[in-house]
Amino acid sequence: MHRYHGYAIDRTLLIEPLKAARRQAGPPRRARALLGLELQALVAALDPADPRVSRDCLAMLLGWAMAGRSAELVGLDYLRPGGRAYGGTGFLSREERGLQVTLLSSKASQITPQELAIPDNEMPSLRLWLDRWLEHAKVGGGEPLFRPITSRGRILPARLAADSVAKIVRKRMLAHATATGMSETDAVLICKQFSSHSMRRGYCTAAANARIPLGQIRARSRHSSDAMLGKYIENAEGWNSSGLEGIGFLT
Repeated sequence: MHRYHGYAIDRTLLIEPLKAARRQAGPPRRARALLGLELQALVAALDPADPRVSRDCLAMLLGWAMAGRSAELVGLDYLRPGGRAYGGTGFLSREERGLQVTLLSSKASQITPQELAIPDNEMPSLRLWLDRWLEHAKVGGGEPLFRPITSRGRILPARLAADSVAKIVRKRMLAHATATGMSETDAVLICKQFSSHSMRRGYCTAAANARIPLGQIRARSRHSSDAMLGKYIENAEGWNSSGLEGIGFLT
C-alpha cells in the first residue's frame, strides 16, 4: 500500500533482523519425494473394496501422474467442468488412449488452459482405480471427482478440501511403513516428511532419474522456470552427475 500511494520503503532496519531470523529457522522444510516404485508398492497392498482406499489411491496416483498441486487435484471435476465458482480448477476426461487432465486455472497459468495426457500403457493402474472409485461414489459429469467421506463411510457430494491431500498421503505412508516391518517410532518420523507436495516432487525426481529432458518435465510440472524445477530434482541430479565420474577412487 505504501508503494501504491507513492511512498518509498526504507528496508535498512529490516535486513539484518530478517537474516538472523532465517539463520535461526534453519533450512526450509521440503517434502520428501514419493517415487513411482514406492507409490506402486503402496497401492498394490491396499483393498479396493474400501471406498476410502479407492479414493486415496486414485488421488495419489493422479496427483503423481499430473505432478499436481493439492488445489489442482481436488479442484478436478469428472468428464466436464462444473464451474469455477465452486472451487473447480479443471476436469478429468476419458480418451481412447488414456485419461486427460485439463486445467482451466492453475498457479502457473491463470488464463490459458493446460492439457496433460496420461496414457493407459504408461500408467495402467490409474484407470483401474478411477473405475473403482466411481463405482463407490457414483460421480456424474461436471461433479467434483474427489469427495469427503464421513466416519460412518458416507460419501458426501461436496468437494474434498485441499489440505486433506496431505493427510491422505501421511496416513497411507504411515500404514505402509508399519506394514513393511518398520517400528512405530520410525514410521511416524518417516510419514511426517511427506506432504501433498511429495507426489509432485516424486514425479519430478523420478523423471530426472530417468534422464527425461527438463523441457518435458516442465511441460507436465508447469514450473515457471528451470531454476524452480531444479529445487525439486537437485537430489537426483547429485546422483546422476556427482562430479566424481572418472576422477573418483575406483577401489
